[in-house]
Amino acid sequence: MFKHSAKGFYDARAGVGGYNSDAQNYISIPHALTYNFGKKHHFLETGIGGTIANEYNKYLNGTTDQRMKYFVGPMVGYRSISGKGFQFRIYANALFYTEGVIPFAGIGFGKAFQKKH
Repeated sequence: MFKHSAKGFYDARAGVGGYNSDAQNYISIPHALTYNFGKKHHFLETGIGGTIANEYNKYLNGTTDQRMKYFVGPMVGYRSISGKGFQFRIYANALFYTEGVIPFAGIGFGKAFQKKH
């Protein structure tokens, strides 16, 4: 969280994810930049998120392929941060890429690390 104002704050985040099976493996790097409107503990989160995905497929006929994909799209959600820093958020976004659109939603919780004023 950074750039606090009387109306809210900006938030930037990034992560690493992955999936592994006999037929498919991928590594993803999700990231987002949002602005959170609100006061005290309740916020409307709006912004843009994306994911870089490196996908490796192994087919039954023995062939393989590897593809790099990039997904990007708008996001909107609700975020609550308690006075002790516990964070809860629920959000929805649509991820666009060359082959179409993936509607996506999520729920998250954790510790909000805030700069002291």
